[in-house]
Amino acid sequence: MNFILVLLFIPSLSQARTLSQLQADTRILASDAVSSREMFSDQNITDYLNEGQKMATNQTWCLHSNVSISLSANTTYYSLPSNLEGIDRLTLNGVVINQIIPTALDASNAQWEGLNGTPYYYFVNFSSANMIGFTPWPNVSTGTVSIDYSVQSNDMVNASDIPFNGVNSLQPYGYILSYYAD
Repeated sequence: MNFILVLLFIPSLSQARTLSQLQADTRILASDAVSSREMFSDQNITDYLNEGQKMATNQTWCLHSNVSISLSANTTYYSLPSNLEGIDRLTLNGVVINQIIPTALDASNAQWEGLNGTPYYYFVNFSSANMIGFTPWPNVSTGTVSIDYSVQSNDMVNASDIPFNGVNSLQPYGYILSYYAD
């Protein structure tokens, strides 16, 4: 019976941890729980928690989103979302478009930049990773591109912020960030 009572007072690891709770957990792990003589500021701990969160999401690509772009006539390059980590899948009017690198296009057809028509390849611009290009470039408005992509995690700033952009399925892993920050 006592065992069951103890379990009632242990917070569930699957429960979402807020930034404030993660800061407190980190202080306990770092033996920095005495408020009158803290070794680390809340901002220092927050920076470490955000660094751990970014490291986890960048290595696992566990956060996803989708964006649609309408292709316009005579336009090769389009802006990508600023939180894009990597493209998982790209379709044009429901048909999968494959990625290619410009050097492969150069090798197959030196005139590829002058081709127009319905795109069958996409590439990420070498000079700025926030631009996507299509070849051949559309000579008419050819439809809508749907991009499924992995996203970077948002930094936790407010005490009530939840890690991993609040995605419920990832909340059981939020406590691990305190171990990283320790």
